[in-house]
Amino acid sequence: MLDFQPRDSIRERTPAMPRITVQAVNRDGEPRRWTLTERIVTPNLDGDHFVEQLVERLVWASADGEALESQSARRRSEASALPRG
Repeated sequence: MLDFQPRDSIRERTPAMPRITVQAVNRDGEPRRWTLTERIVTPNLDGDHFVEQLVERLVWASADGEALESQSARRRSEASALPRG
């Protein structure tokens, strides 16, 4: 299990650096789960290799986020199907 720093801690460490963050957001109030948080240094975006690697990480993080959201939706569906008594 990955353990990410809370957003405020990241800001304290690197207050002037832009970041890309991908999160799985659950509608049922569960905490958001970060699948990627990455500091971006603008000059790196000029390099094809860096950009290709960044896009690859974004694809992976997006797929991970979709999987987490699907798991959450499936759990909600299963919970609502349980008999109440």
